Amino acid sequence: MSEKQPDSNNVLSPTSAGVEGLCPQCGEPVGCGILAGNDHCWCFNYPPSSKMSKDWQQQQCLCQKCLEKRKIAEGIWQPENEA
Repeated sequence: MSEKQPDSNNVLSPTSAGVEGLCPQCGEPVGCGILAGNDHCWCFNYPPSSKMSKDWQQQQCLCQKCLEKRKIAEGIWQPENEA
């Protein structure tokens, strides 16, 4: 049976939040809703990354601050107060 793909391109896997749920870029807690046992995570509120690779399970979740920086750098999101 093939593994089900995530509902959002931001969703990686429950184990993708890095060591003990820490952001691999800054070391801050990721705060993953999926790891907390919810069916939704705060990252679902952001547009999917255009640079998400096909091997999405090998990537790691970022904290909100680092994810926002990545989305801004990709040109796919900007804070509401700057819209």
